Amino acid sequence: MKHSNLLFATVLAIASTTLSAQTLRVSGNMTDGTRLELEENSVKTYKSLAFTSTVKSFKGLKLAHGENRYSCSYLTLDADSVHLTTWYGATNIRTQAYAHGLTIEHNLQVWMNMGISGLNLRIASNGITFTKQGLPWDGYNGMIYAESAGSELTDCTLAWNCKKYDADIYMFGDSYFGVISKMRWISYMLADGYKDIFIDGYPGEGSKDGVRDLKNALKHGTPKYVFWCEGMNNADTAEGVSQAWLDGYNEVRKICEEKGIELILTTTPTVKGADAKGYRIHSFKNDIVRKSGLRYVDFNKAVGADDKTGEWYPGMLYKDGVHPTETGAVALYQQVLTDFPEVMAAEAQ
Repeated sequence: MKHSNLLFATVLAIASTTLSAQTLRVSGNMTDGTRLELEENSVKTYKSLAFTSTVKSFKGLKLAHGENRYSCSYLTLDADSVHLTTWYGATNIRTQAYAHGLTIEHNLQVWMNMGISGLNLRIASNGITFTKQGLPWDGYNGMIYAESAGSELTDCTLAWNCKKYDADIYMFGDSYFGVISKMRWISYMLADGYKDIFIDGYPGEGSKDGVRDLKNALKHGTPKYVFWCEGMNNADTAEGVSQAWLDGYNEVRKICEEKGIELILTTTPTVKGADAKGYRIHSFKNDIVRKSGLRYVDFNKAVGADDKTGEWYPGMLYKDGVHPTETGAVALYQQVLTDFPEVMAAEAQ
């Protein structure tokens, strides 16, 4: 496994340092509205965040992974409570609050471990600690940052780590990449113990954001394989391939060739949608995949998807006409194991 020697952090009037290829860290002072920013990504699993500061005055603090993007989350801390918010759209914002019982003065320390089953949280100040485990937290889409909300904080440090940057397999995808639901094939992979894999993606992601996340991930490690599952959100037209998908495919292929990474593609099943507006055709991109000369996972074959109509094998397509059922998800996963068997070597040690 090769790692880059440089890590770039975006900071507003702040100084940054790098500890290792897998750890992002930035330091500085914060007043109202000041941010410490690290990186934009959609990493889904095996992440931790830590924040420390000296407290001159405290009113509020925000720690976030994204904003105004589907499946972003942020923690807001005030003098009385900690609030956890997940954003699923302007009309679907979910927030839960917990009284922390702390007097925040002198120093402030926050630790967040974001696992598959939720958030483990620890906040300490003035010698007292507040802890909670298994809290609701998606938090995997956008910029990682800390922001002062009326507080004056000095000697601040924000650090973030993903321990899967050294994995041999990097995967990029969309809503099919759910890690908990039994209607998502990734959940079966993780349940089987194949966890030593870097997983990045969010519902609605297209090739453009996938390329952005790939570039950011490659600042921290160089895998043996990039598994590219983008395509569902870049539908073809009746006349030809999606230009957005084609641009992304060409760029990813070039990046992988330059870095000696094997690119693994997928076919994208055409879906009929719940109505005509939901119909998404992928026949042109699938033809490119089949003729690419690269290895690919044949998701079309797994669910019997018709490239033109979007009909799948009975019982495999959910009622929304876009996503798989549990049966469909298992079929997709089984196809991954046969077409990309290296996944079965990715057992967590």
